Amino acid sequence: MTQGSRQICNEKNEPDFEYNHQIRDAEWQVMAAMRNTEQRARKPRYDYMKTHPSEKMHLAVVACGERLEETVTMLRSAIIFSIRPLHFHIFAEDQLHESFKDILILKNVDSLLYVDTDILFLRPVDDIWSFLGKFNSTQVAAMAPEHEEPRIGWYNRFARHPYYGLTGINSGVMLMNMTRIRRKYFKNDMTPVRLQWREILMPLLKKYKLNITWGDQDLLNIMFYHNPESLYVFPCQWNYRPDHCIYGSNCKAAEEEGIFILHGNRGVYHDDKQPTFRAVYEAIKNYSFGDDLVHSLLQPLELELQKTMHTYCGRVYKVFLKQLTKSIRDLYARRSKGRELQACHPDLSASEAMDQIILSAITQHVQDNLGIRPSQQGISKGKFCLTNLSFFCDKVTHLVNKGKAMDVI
Repeated sequence: MTQGSRQICNEKNEPDFEYNHQIRDAEWQVMAAMRNTEQRARKPRYDYMKTHPSEKMHLAVVACGERLEETVTMLRSAIIFSIRPLHFHIFAEDQLHESFKDILILKNVDSLLYVDTDILFLRPVDDIWSFLGKFNSTQVAAMAPEHEEPRIGWYNRFARHPYYGLTGINSGVMLMNMTRIRRKYFKNDMTPVRLQWREILMPLLKKYKLNITWGDQDLLNIMFYHNPESLYVFPCQWNYRPDHCIYGSNCKAAEEEGIFILHGNRGVYHDDKQPTFRAVYEAIKNYSFGDDLVHSLLQPLELELQKTMHTYCGRVYKVFLKQLTKSIRDLYARRSKGRELQACHPDLSASEAMDQIILSAITQHVQDNLGIRPSQQGISKGKFCLTNLSFFCDKVTHLVNKGKAMDVI
């Protein structure tokens, strides 16, 4: 984010978006589109339950130039599958505002997911948000590598400044613990004294301004080169770009599980250079909330992707569908579960409905002997107290490998 950006803020009645009283006509179109998509999204998805209101996920984006449509499509993809409430922070080009200095670090936000406008979510935002719980005590942010294959890497071949790891990191999807970022003092190559985030950015820019090519991403690479212990690196399917397939598939995680977040950098959503990426973008852009996701989005998309098999990315088009198919299936399963509860218990409140879902899941685990282990004497009928930790760990590992949810209490 640059200091030439400003936040569209000021709370309105609905809590999920931020506004400003002085907004250009184009920005109003963004806000109107988001407001309409949010309202249409809520009606079919949240009429049977509400998630905990204090557990908002914060998503930030910088919208510059001709990025109106792209920004709205990115937000649309976030809304479709996400479970918990989303709070959007939108920064738009304009003249500098004095108040921007006060909100640059977002003082009242504990954690934040920043994404570029050319991002498409193919699974709930909740899932990447959960990486915050995997941070160790020193990590303040999470990003994906810039490249998986060093032979085609940009940083290791062309960079004229320090960069993180073997191939650098890509800042198009960046998950941040803002509380830790505000408190941390970062090592640097300008002074032996450690500096805070707001103290280090401008001096770093002045030192390397003639050497950087990719703006903020290069500055982040320099910062985490000197502070590698502060970065959590997530797999490539969380930031899948054309480089992962245009020279042949090189994101193994996506081949196995599918693409989780699609990043159409280099303008590939808007030209014919990578028709596979453009097909996904067009499918989500044209989807109307409330329509059947299988017939209105998934099936037409698959037909379009099959037409791209003359390209390297098109040859692996199924990785573009794998997670999207699962996300749609999971979404319909959540809706079906909610409707079943409402039909059986029409007087249940939203919180009571959630309690019933949790109780049902726990009961099923117990019935399947997935929640009770032989080491728990007297709970599981007919089993003795065996203090065999190895057996217990083997069972947990087996369930995790099968993709089952597992809690140890």
